Amino acid sequence: MIAVPLGCYSAMRRNSLVDHMAGVVTVATIAIPSFVMAVYALLIFAVTLRWLPPIGAGYGFWDGLIYLILPAFATGIGWVGYISRLVRASMLETLGKTTYGWPALSESRNGVSLRATRCRSRSCRP
Repeated sequence: MIAVPLGCYSAMRRNSLVDHMAGVVTVATIAIPSFVMAVYALLIFAVTLRWLPPIGAGYGFWDGLIYLILPAFATGIGWVGYISRLVRASMLETLGKTTYGWPALSESRNGVSLRATRCRSRSCRP
């Protein structure tokens, strides 16, 4: 939910302030271990803001889901850095290409020119 849009946005705004801030966030989420992130999330969301319960199991399925938010956040936040950097690198590689589609397609095959399959990186951007 966070990693793919972050990677796409930072790839579209290459070398901007947003790109550099996203780079710092991704490196930080990779570098900080999940158990340290869990302690900070517990202190922020359970103790300071009192949005989530700090400990417990709940009394049913729906009541127990609220107790899974902090452990899921602490476990999943480390993957945000990896996935967003992967998405950014893939998008930058794709945006740097001048030809999209089938490069083996030539003017003599199927009556379609290679020019029809080309797309410059600036014209493909939304």
